[in-house]
Amino acid sequence: MPTKYSRRDARKKDDNGCLPLHRAAIDNDITKIRKLVNVYAEGIRTKDNDGDLPLHCAVDCHCAPVEVVKYLVEAYPDGVNVKNNDGDLPLHCAVSCRCAPVEVVKYLVEAYPDGVNVKNNDGDLPLHCAVSCHCAPFEVIKYLIEATPDGVYAKNNHGNLPLHCAANIGRTLEIVKCLVEAYADGVREKTNTGCLPLHCCAVSGSNVDPVHMAAHKNGLLEVVKYLVEAYPDGVREKAIWTDLDGHFDGGQLPVHAAAYGGAPLEIVKYLVEAFPKSLRVKDIVGRRRPLDAAKFQDAPPDVIAYLESREACANCGRTLRDVKADGGKLRVCSGCSGSAAPTLYCSTACQKAAWPQHKRECRDDRTRWSDETRKSNRAIASRISQLAQEKAMLAQENAMLEERLAVLTRQV
Repeated sequence: MPTKYSRRDARKKDDNGCLPLHRAAIDNDITKIRKLVNVYAEGIRTKDNDGDLPLHCAVDCHCAPVEVVKYLVEAYPDGVNVKNNDGDLPLHCAVSCRCAPVEVVKYLVEAYPDGVNVKNNDGDLPLHCAVSCHCAPFEVIKYLIEATPDGVYAKNNHGNLPLHCAANIGRTLEIVKCLVEAYADGVREKTNTGCLPLHCCAVSGSNVDPVHMAAHKNGLLEVVKYLVEAYPDGVREKAIWTDLDGHFDGGQLPVHAAAYGGAPLEIVKYLVEAFPKSLRVKDIVGRRRPLDAAKFQDAPPDVIAYLESREACANCGRTLRDVKADGGKLRVCSGCSGSAAPTLYCSTACQKAAWPQHKRECRDDRTRWSDETRKSNRAIASRISQLAQEKAMLAQENAMLEERLAVLTRQV
């Protein structure tokens, strides 16, 4: 770019609707920014095609200097409360993606204190954005929690607490602990798809670049352990949800989520050891056990090998791999085949031998499965009713908007 700028140069937009000022802000070039503002002051208020002001562009960078941000805010103080097309304030941008320094975040909050409570189009507070960013440092997250203590209770449009967001991308134990300490019952909260933070964490390994997995998986295991210790029954909780048409899906335990999501072996082993019976539990739609889920999604070979080694005859203890080596297969007990966790045998002889002891357990399994089914059906019916009410409200709002549009059309 030239060292001197005419007003005409400063007003010229590129294909993305960006002025030279937007580009200078992206580059954090304070000298260019000052020159461009001097020749075309209105540029500071101009949005690009994404609805971004130069201020949005400047803070959306991990190395954004406070000097640049201060200059842009002082030149256009109201810029701190302007949203882009995604509903993001500059504060949302600052804590997302390549998270700006904590000094920049603090400055934006001081310039617009209510910004910490503003949600974007996805229903995310700046806190949701920060914990969803791999680069956001602990200091930024801790500062946002202190700035808006109620933020840890807020759910976005997907029903995610900040804790779900942090678990979903495998944030560090330090960050997860901070969120749980601020809202202890958050470990029991479910998203719109019925997922606990533990479900989210169990699949977060699939969100990590393979190059970084070796360094990441040990930390991820610590987070899984922490969430299980905070809510031990979480390993038995199923994610169940319904759509607008009332169709239900899911029924997955955290170990199913781990198997479907390609989680590392250490995570799968820990979840199985925390709830051994989960090996025999089937999800709702696919009627798949964790081993079936792992095979369905082409999970890592060591995960499949481990799950196969844990599948065994309830009578003689022969593993699935041993039985398959002899040309056989594990059979489901005919008595509890309809339950969520049927018992397996390698032969009719083993089933007959175990039947005197298994008979009571088999009956209890069927009863428990019936109880779980009724409980699930009640939850599904409640969700369908809730969705029907939401659908009716949307229809009412739509009718009001159409009526308003008709009035405006007649006036024109």
